[in-house]
Amino acid sequence: MLCHDGTNSYWDDAEGCAPNSWLGDKVVLHYAATDVGQTAHEFNSTGGIFTREFCNVDLLEEISLEERSQSIQGYMDKFFNEYKDMKLKEGHLVERPVQHHRVYSSHKQDLKDKYLFRQLGFY
Repeated sequence: MLCHDGTNSYWDDAEGCAPNSWLGDKVVLHYAATDVGQTAHEFNSTGGIFTREFCNVDLLEEISLEERSQSIQGYMDKFFNEYKDMKLKEGHLVERPVQHHRVYSSHKQDLKDKYLFRQLGFY
């Protein structure tokens, strides 16, 4: 599982998951909309926030997996901040929605590799 500590990104083992035991050499990247136990937020005007922001990052853009993940989360955080500000201006007291996406990989990938997605066959 890809983790961020605020400054650095690193791979950490996901509990109860041993993908190499059933995948062999195949590389699988899985983007999850939330962390375990979180709600995936959606709105009538925008749809699912993770899906929207995932689609805003060009798959062919030459950025690293670390940068791609941080961009997606940055877009999500910006949306939720703007949503809360809009509700406050309307006179509603609301908590800022929280949602953290996760990236799981069957193999620990080079987080700085800007050509990873091309190497995996995404064109």
